[in-house]
Amino acid sequence: MRPSRIYSSLLTLCLCICCAARPSLNIVAVVDGMRAEDVEKVLPYLNKGGLRTVCSEGQSYISQPRQEVYGGIETVVSLLSGTAPADNGIAMNTYMTPADNSLHLALEDKSEAGIISRHQLSPRPILTPLLADRFRFRFGKQAGIYAVGLDPQTTIALAGHSANGCCWLDEQQHLWATTTFYKQGLPPVADEINLNGSISQTLAKDWQPRLSINMYNSPTEQELQRGFLYSQSVYPLSTPAANTLVVNLALALQRHYHLGKNADPDMLLLQFTVLPPDAEGDYISSAAAEDMYLCLNQDLGYLIEQVERSIGSENLQVTLIGMPRRGISPAALTDMGMPVKQFSTERAAALSAAYLMALYGYEKWVLGGYGNTIYFNRPLIEKNKLSLSTMQEQVADLLVEFEAVQAAYPLRQACEDPNLCRSLAKRWAGDVVFTLQKSWQLTYNEQHIIDFVAEPNPALPVYVWQGNATGDTETKTKDISVYDVQRIIANTWK
Repeated sequence: MRPSRIYSSLLTLCLCICCAARPSLNIVAVVDGMRAEDVEKVLPYLNKGGLRTVCSEGQSYISQPRQEVYGGIETVVSLLSGTAPADNGIAMNTYMTPADNSLHLALEDKSEAGIISRHQLSPRPILTPLLADRFRFRFGKQAGIYAVGLDPQTTIALAGHSANGCCWLDEQQHLWATTTFYKQGLPPVADEINLNGSISQTLAKDWQPRLSINMYNSPTEQELQRGFLYSQSVYPLSTPAANTLVVNLALALQRHYHLGKNADPDMLLLQFTVLPPDAEGDYISSAAAEDMYLCLNQDLGYLIEQVERSIGSENLQVTLIGMPRRGISPAALTDMGMPVKQFSTERAAALSAAYLMALYGYEKWVLGGYGNTIYFNRPLIEKNKLSLSTMQEQVADLLVEFEAVQAAYPLRQACEDPNLCRSLAKRWAGDVVFTLQKSWQLTYNEQHIIDFVAEPNPALPVYVWQGNATGDTETKTKDISVYDVQRIIANTWK
C-alpha cells in the first residue's frame, strides 16, 4: 500500500471558508495533472489571469488520499465523496467480470443510454453521496447544478446523482454528450453548440507556442530545435482547446440558467487539463506542458471575468483541485536509476491456475485476474467439495514468491486489514488480493497499463478563492483531513 497521513474530500472546498456571506455561485474545477510544485514554478511567469488569481490570492491546501491511487476515477470519487473505495464502491477506472473476462468502465450502467455517446453510464455504481449531492441536500430543488468535463466518468462523478445537467466532450464525435440518467438530457445550450459548428472551429486551430521557445523553463531538445505544433482536432482532449470548450459551455449554462442570480446558491463543476498530448507524467517536462498552464490561466481568467460581470465578484467562489493522472514518468525514474517494471495480473492468474491444477487436477480453478485481485471458480470448487480458504492461502503464498509482490492475502484477511481494506470495493474484489513493490506498475494484457501514478504518496493541491478575497498569506498551505472537511462544510452552509 502507498502510505499516507491525511485523507481528504472535495466536499471541502466548494463553499465560503472564511466569509460569513455564502457565495451565490460556486465553481469547482478538477484539473488533471496539476501539481502544487508546478503551480509554484509557473506562477511568477503568469500574467493576470484566473490561475494566477485563484492560486495566489486564495486559500491553499494539500491533501493526500489514504487508498491506492491509480490515476483514474477512483481518486475523483474519493475526493468528491470524502470516502474510501470500500465505502463508495469505486476502486479503479475499470473492472472485470470474471465469468467472461470482459472489462467494463467503473460507472457502466446498462439500464441507461448514452446521448451522443456510445457509453452507457450513470452515477448509480457510486454508493455514497458526492459533492453535488450534498449541495442538493442543503439547498434543495431550487439550486442549479451543472457539470461540464472532458472525460465521461469524471464528469459524472462531478455531477453526482442529483445534478440538473451533465455534459462531456465525446472523444469520437467531438460533440457534447450525456447520459439518459439525467432527466433533463442534453441541456439546450449544449445541443445548440453542437449544431452551430463552434466546436469544430475551435478544434480547427493549430496549437502553437505562445512565447518564443527559449523563454520556457523546460523545453525539450526537440522543442528547442523545432518548437511544437499540435493539431487540436487530432488531440482534442489534451490541448488548450479542450479547456476553452469547457469554459465556453460553462458560460453558456451560466447565462441560460441565470446561475448565481437565483434565490438559492448554484454550482458549476468543471474538468480541465494541463496534460499535453505527449505527456508521460504529471510534472512539467516540456514547453508544451508549461504552455498548458499559460493557456489555462487565460481561459480561467476569462471565465471568472465573465461571471463577475454577470453576478458580481462578491457572489463568486472558485475551487481548483489538482488531480494526479500519470504521476512521475517511468522514463524519468529510469533516467534516475529507478526503473519501473510492469506486473501482469493476467499472467499471475495463469500461473496460479497452473499451480492449483498441479495440486487438484486439470480443472479451471481460476477464472482470471485484474488489477490487484485473482478470481477463483467458486462453483467448481464447491462442486468438488474443496476448501476455498485453503486454496486462497495456497495462491497467496505462491504470489508472495513473485519478485513484484509485496504481500498477498485471502479476501477475508484482506478485508480485516485496516490499511488494505480501504482500497477494496466489495463488488470488484476477487478471492486473493495482493499489493506490489513500489517500483512496479499493474498491467493487463501486457498493453493496458492500470497504474499510471508511479509515486508512493501523490499530494493533491486545493485552492479556494472568493471574489472578495484579500490574499491572506498567513492562512496558506494547510493540510486537511476528511474531518476538517466535514466541519468546514457544516459551518459554511449554515
